[in-house]
Amino acid sequence: MNLSLVHTASIEVESIDQHILNSRENRRATPLMVAAKTIVSSAINSLKDKIDHIEDELAVVAGTTHGELSQTLSFFKKFKEKGIYSPTIFQNSLLNSVLGLVSTEFNLGGIGMTIRHGILSGEKCLEASADLIAAGRCNIVMAICFDCIPRELESCFSNFSGSDPSRPTVSLAIFALPEFATQNGLEVQKMGVFSVEYNEENKISMTTRIDSSALLDFIKTVDSGNSFPYEREIEGRCYSRIYF
Repeated sequence: MNLSLVHTASIEVESIDQHILNSRENRRATPLMVAAKTIVSSAINSLKDKIDHIEDELAVVAGTTHGELSQTLSFFKKFKEKGIYSPTIFQNSLLNSVLGLVSTEFNLGGIGMTIRHGILSGEKCLEASADLIAAGRCNIVMAICFDCIPRELESCFSNFSGSDPSRPTVSLAIFALPEFATQNGLEVQKMGVFSVEYNEENKISMTTRIDSSALLDFIKTVDSGNSFPYEREIEGRCYSRIYF
C-alpha cells in the first residue's frame, strides 16, 4: 500500500506560552492537550487552502503508550489529600482525551481512533492510518503520537525509552492517498520506507524498519528505539504488511 506523506510536525509541551495555557478557553485542558490543539491547528490551516471541507475529509489516529499519566497521578493525589474525586481530572486522564479535544475543537467529522499497544504504539498508529486509506474509509489521515510521564513516576517506567519522558512532545504526520494528494496539489515529503514484515506462518517474529527521519521522530514520541535507520525485532503476531 503506497501513501504520500504531506505534512509532519512536532511540538514540546514546554514550548507553549504560559498565558496560552492559562487562557480562559484552555482552563479545563491540560498542557498536553493545548500542545496537541496548537500543532493540529497549524496542520489544518496549512491544508485548508487546498482542500475544501478538510474537517469532513480528515481522519485522526492517536497513538499513545501511557496517555495523560500526569492527570491520572493528579486524580489519585487529590483523592488521597482531600478525599475528592475530580470529574475533570478523571476525564483528562483518559487515553482518548487528546483525540476528543482535537476532534471537538476543529469539528472533525471523519473517523477517529486511539491506539495503545505498548512500545509499538507508534508503529500501530502508522499501520492503522494506512489501513484506513487502504480500506477506502478516507483519503487523508492525521496520525498523532503523544505521551506524558510525570517526574514522580519516572522510576516506575525505567524501561520507557522515549527521548525524555518528563518533557512530553506531540508529533504529527499526515498521509494521503497519492491520487488525492496529486489532485489537491499537496506537496509530498520524502518519506523513505516504513515496513512491517512477518514469516509465512504470520507469527513468531516481526521486524519494523524505518528509513525516514520524519517518521523516526514520530515513533520516538512514544518509543525512541535504537538508532537511525530504525530497526527492531519482537516476538508476537503481526496482522499486516504495509509499505510507505
